[in-house]
Amino acid sequence: MNGPDHYREAERRLLMAWEDDSTPERSMQLVAEAQVHATLALAAATATQTSVSAFSADINSRDVDAWDDAIAPDSNAASAHDAADDEAGESR
Repeated sequence: MNGPDHYREAERRLLMAWEDDSTPERSMQLVAEAQVHATLALAAATATQTSVSAFSADINSRDVDAWDDAIAPDSNAASAHDAADDEAGESR
């Protein structure tokens, strides 16, 4: 699992924690797991930034492109959460 994958997994686990059928215990577990993935994503982003800074020729590397994809506005957890709320409202 690379940094962008950890970032996406952190978002996914946070969304799961917000689900209506999640018990408080399960929500706490999911938030804790999300924190771990977010920390690993941060470590990977820091390492990627360090390597990009050290080797400017790598500025368009696959790692940087993967991060661009992971943090694109349409993959934002808040946007996904809003979309889930919209869908829930439609089914009521």
